[in-house]
Amino acid sequence: ELMVINGQARFSVGDAAFTQTLPNIDYKILRYLSVGDHDVWREYKLRLAFHPLMRMLIVRFGELAGRALAERLGGQLTDWVTNGGWNISINGNGVVNREFFDSIKEALGVYAGILRRFRDEAGLAVGPRLVENMFRETLMKLPPLFRNVLNQYMFEQFGPGGAAIIAPKEGSQL
Repeated sequence: ELMVINGQARFSVGDAAFTQTLPNIDYKILRYLSVGDHDVWREYKLRLAFHPLMRMLIVRFGELAGRALAERLGGQLTDWVTNGGWNISINGNGVVNREFFDSIKEALGVYAGILRRFRDEAGLAVGPRLVENMFRETLMKLPPLFRNVLNQYMFEQFGPGGAAIIAPKEGSQL
């Protein structure tokens, strides 16, 4: 169960007592979408896949460049996202995402923007080739379901020549 106020998740619980925490007003469900190919569910699957990807990337960057630079990079990414009006924060431990997007296209734009910024900023510290290898390595460590979701939705977002940054190379020896 999830509490949503002003389009943002405040917290989620799996407790039966959750409904007692809601204000004492009547609630009515207007529509329930349970079709797996609906944009809401695709955005949810993308969100589920994006979080471990970013967490693994930040942790790996911290191993290579140091915790201080990883925290600084997380702060820069958070500033960029916050300035865009999205309620997402990134730190050395990963992503806290309280944003619900209006469309899968908007979610893709934000997530791709975060990955581009990560690529550009991390590349300054450890070099673009190492960042590319970090993306490949991280993508390969993800569960197949998450990897497939990211390849399906994010692959096209990086444009000509940029898709290789998140797509594994054939015959890679990583």
